[in-house]
Amino acid sequence: MSLTMAILLLSAWGFLMYRRGRSILFPPALLTLVWAATFLVLLLCGDMYYPITHATVFIAFAGIVAFSIGGVLAIRLPRNRSFNLEKVSRMRISSIRRLLRWMPLILVLNFPFFLAYLGQLSSTIAPREGIWRQIRMASIHANATGGGGVHIESSILPLISFVALLAVFEWTETKQDGRHALATFVLAALYHLLNGSRSDILLLLVSAVTIYWIRSGTPPKKVLLTAVLGFGTVFIVNQVAMGKFGADSN
Repeated sequence: MSLTMAILLLSAWGFLMYRRGRSILFPPALLTLVWAATFLVLLLCGDMYYPITHATVFIAFAGIVAFSIGGVLAIRLPRNRSFNLEKVSRMRISSIRRLLRWMPLILVLNFPFFLAYLGQLSSTIAPREGIWRQIRMASIHANATGGGGVHIESSILPLISFVALLAVFEWTETKQDGRHALATFVLAALYHLLNGSRSDILLLLVSAVTIYWIRSGTPPKKVLLTAVLGFGTVFIVNQVAMGKFGADSN
């Protein structure tokens, strides 16, 4: 599938998803239009960017269509409306909040084990310049080939992100344990930063801002500005440290 064909099909599909969801913020519509715009920019760049293969374009298109079908089913299938938070026992709620209060300490205690895992992982590839680049390249290689073996620390990052976002949600609900929620969020970002993953930090920031925005009902301007500046800083530092596209400290 060519870029031109993909742009035309995605534009039509995005409009269809917009009509189905009745909002440009309907996730399938937004995702489709973002990719259509991305492909348009790549087409306009010509030879300035890496060559985009037909297989790459087709895989992206197929993924968008699959995501869109899931989004449509999510709003069309009948849902059980009998459940509400009032039916959750107080004991269960208190147990979750107690766990969230202990989470910063748990993450700090796990740090030596996580660092040991990163050290073990870094030894699986040839030496690179800089320990951060070594760890990131080893992590990418392990994800692609399974060379890192089965290790609990290799699967803990998504769980840490989930717990951090749960802490943010609980804080927006109760306005309690704000320091614990902030500490959990910062530690989760630090875990991802040590692994050299900008995309996971971006996902964590966007998800937290979205939760806060939905719960507060108004655009959190200060939080948005902080998130943008924070990710911008992480992006730049990571770009230089990893030496991507020839970037260096000069």
